[in-house]
Amino acid sequence: MFWQSLGVGSLINLAASNNQRRQLSAIQQRSLISLREALNELLANRLQGIEGNYEDESSLESKLQLAQQLENFVFPEERQAELKAMQDEYQAHRQELRRQLSERLAQRKDEFYAHHSLAARPSERGGLEPILNEEGQPQIVDSGETPELKVLRLKWEGERRRALVQEQDAKRDIFTSELRQRLLAFLKEHKERLWEAEIYALLLGMICNARLQALEIAGLQEAQLWLAELPPDAELQEEAKEGLAQLRQLDLEQSEVEGKSEAMLELLGFERELALYIFQCREELRQKDRDFQDILDLRASLKARGEEFIDFTEALPVHIVSCLDDLKISGHDL
Repeated sequence: MFWQSLGVGSLINLAASNNQRRQLSAIQQRSLISLREALNELLANRLQGIEGNYEDESSLESKLQLAQQLENFVFPEERQAELKAMQDEYQAHRQELRRQLSERLAQRKDEFYAHHSLAARPSERGGLEPILNEEGQPQIVDSGETPELKVLRLKWEGERRRALVQEQDAKRDIFTSELRQRLLAFLKEHKERLWEAEIYALLLGMICNARLQALEIAGLQEAQLWLAELPPDAELQEEAKEGLAQLRQLDLEQSEVEGKSEAMLELLGFERELALYIFQCREELRQKDRDFQDILDLRASLKARGEEFIDFTEALPVHIVSCLDDLKISGHDL
């Protein structure tokens, strides 16, 4: 999921419409609804003169204030639409460049094999097999490709592509595993401070840097697949490398533009603020014997409740939780 959710050019998958993101957003919405219900029940009891088990009048009043403040959280849909439009425009541009490059290279490849073909010999199993050089690559001869030789070449290209994909998958698995270990070690070390601004900034930085590295890996692997299916013609290979370099540069430029856009920053800020508020409200509801000022001491409150399990959806915003979920990291791992 980490590689699928990376998205071309996007370091933070805020504008995506995948099921995972909708599910995580639904978690926050359910948290808000349950908070409203609990706080509204307090309000109803207060109006009826029922104090329940709450000993401190100021604590009750602070909860009623929280219930009213929940209405201030309105998702910035216009900003999300703005970011989505930016990503769609970029994606359309990239797809067009990719299409043009693909058509050019396909035409050049056809022209090459109109005058060249793979060197072949009879196979022990029947049919033909390519004659390989010392590097394990098919030798090329100066004669036009026959239908039989084209079938042989396409079979060879398919086998080489499958082997390369398996090799690339293994490298991505190693990268993902190492990233998971680094993030998990960081979360374990700071699990009592996940809501603090400093820890959030470090965690977001780790994720963005990792996704930037993943974006570079994805671009290089895409280039490998393209080049592996091209004939060993220096001019054709150079043209392909230049076109692929343009695509990779476009990805990096788009990531930088998105990361600095006001829409992205506002969406990040909203999710961060909402996650903090939900966490604070939960703390207030769990700690019935504290007054409103105690809610500011979040670290002490976590120690007070003595829970080992950390609910990421309470302490961290969705854009962090979604990445941790991609890497199969949950509070049970801490």
